[in-house]
Amino acid sequence: MMFFKKAIILFAILVLAGFAYWYFEIKKAKEKVETEESEAYLFEQTDKEIAKITLKEEGQSPIVIEKKLEEKEEADEEEWIIHSPVETPGETITIKTVINALKESKREEVVWENLDKKGEYGLETPEFSLEFSYKNEDEVYVIDFGIENLDNSKVFTAVSGKNAVFSVPVGLRDSLRKSLFDLRDKRISPYSSDDIEKISLLSLVETFILMKEDDEWYFMPDKIKASKMRVDMYAGNLRWGGFAEVVEEKGTEFAKYGLDKPRLLLNFKIKDNKDFMFILGDPITENTTDFYYAMRSSDSMIFQVNSDLVSRLLTTKFELKDRSIFSINSEDIDTVTLEKEGNRYTFARHDDDWVFSDTGEKLERGYRIDSIVRSITTAEYEEKDPIKKGESGYSETGIEDSKYLVTFTFADKRPGLTVRLTEKDEQTNKLWLTPDDGSTVYHTSGYFVSDFPDKREDLL
Repeated sequence: MMFFKKAIILFAILVLAGFAYWYFEIKKAKEKVETEESEAYLFEQTDKEIAKITLKEEGQSPIVIEKKLEEKEEADEEEWIIHSPVETPGETITIKTVINALKESKREEVVWENLDKKGEYGLETPEFSLEFSYKNEDEVYVIDFGIENLDNSKVFTAVSGKNAVFSVPVGLRDSLRKSLFDLRDKRISPYSSDDIEKISLLSLVETFILMKEDDEWYFMPDKIKASKMRVDMYAGNLRWGGFAEVVEEKGTEFAKYGLDKPRLLLNFKIKDNKDFMFILGDPITENTTDFYYAMRSSDSMIFQVNSDLVSRLLTTKFELKDRSIFSINSEDIDTVTLEKEGNRYTFARHDDDWVFSDTGEKLERGYRIDSIVRSITTAEYEEKDPIKKGESGYSETGIEDSKYLVTFTFADKRPGLTVRLTEKDEQTNKLWLTPDDGSTVYHTSGYFVSDFPDKREDLL
């Protein structure tokens, strides 16, 4: 009985000791670490939304940024407006980077327990300050940055509501310290191809008008179909190809930059019957890099653009027109017959696989058949317009001595299609093909002919 009582007492002591160890050594230590980490943040951690930011650089006009009040369905669609020193859209990604750095900002150490000596740390007239406020709140939060320490690894700061001087990594200040150019939206045009109904180009290379009808593009007045993909990409050049430098916020000296005699005029007619015009002026070289002066009608700003953007805008009708050779959905093809130098094989589609028609063997390298089918059905003629039989240059195509033959049959029982192809040019990787027994010949990419099998084993 006595032994049993001693065992109970010993067990109770062990339980109490274990609890004490957990409470004082683990729980309290963890709470201490969490408290220290929480206190290290320069600003209280919150889910509240920052709605306004002001950046103040010594000797410069403040940059005032405000979030648009309209709520967007997607978080990445939020919009910011710069109100000062100019009125212009802000670049959301850069502003979000500033906000994230601000929310995660932490001190490294408390340098001085109060602000009595803040002047000694350059905080009386700080080199850089950032102010911000939350949505629907009037209170303004401020972080001031003073001088750096001796090895330039830390910078001294003061934060509103905290009576102390802190040191923080120089990288924190640099992540918050942005110029007007850094923060502004550098897209030349805000419009996507969905917004545009008409495109007019006048340049030293080409002149054309494109009109949109039922979501397709046509050259007017002949109503020649253009490639929707290429026109959308062309219009996107001004949306995603930003300006490199602002020359004048409100342009006046147009002749100085060659804008009175432009090299290119590109006009977008927008859905709401507005016009957006891009005007290209003279070239300029800075540090071996080529730029051009340009302006836009939306705000008359004069800016510089990179020469590679200009080369994409100086396009031709040939580059933009629809040059598709076939109008076929590759998924509708039921069987494929390939002929090359006397070898002839027929393949049938079986669900997502290809099999030999004669044996039913599954092709382990069926991707080679997919490559041939996809390449032919989506082929576009390149560099040269199609050549009709009897026209100049026809005999040079070599189509009468074609090397490859491809025959498609279709699941919906429409008439089959036979395509003859020449050998590809090893230097250009191009070949000639005809879908009508030589009546019309097209110049197109020929990289896919290497997928033609020489023997059955090539596919098994």
